[in-house]
Amino acid sequence: MHAGTFTVVGSFGNIAGTVSDASGLVTSGALMLASTNTIASSPAAIVGSSAPAQVPMYMVSSKADGTYTLPVRGGATYYLSVYVPVISGTSVTITTKTYSGILVSPSATTTRDVVIP
Repeated sequence: MHAGTFTVVGSFGNIAGTVSDASGLVTSGALMLASTNTIASSPAAIVGSSAPAQVPMYMVSSKADGTYTLPVRGGATYYLSVYVPVISGTSVTITTKTYSGILVSPSATTTRDVVIP
């Protein structure tokens, strides 16, 4: 009797890269959001206890060295929005940049370097 063989691979992939602006790598941290749906210019509040089932949104903060790795479900195309706080005196503004068409395959990493205006 031969039972056969099969290979198990992960269903997740990654979007990874660097976050930079005109002065170089962003080392203060950036919020990275990915979704298969469009992402609003301001991230929506997430209320897990009362929210209906929706399209998943994946999030991560970039590291102090200006890099990020964002695990997402593979086999899909994503929007990626990046939010970087900019401190000027006593005020804080958020600089945002959105990318689209980022295809991620299962068990693979798609590189998307982000440049903030």
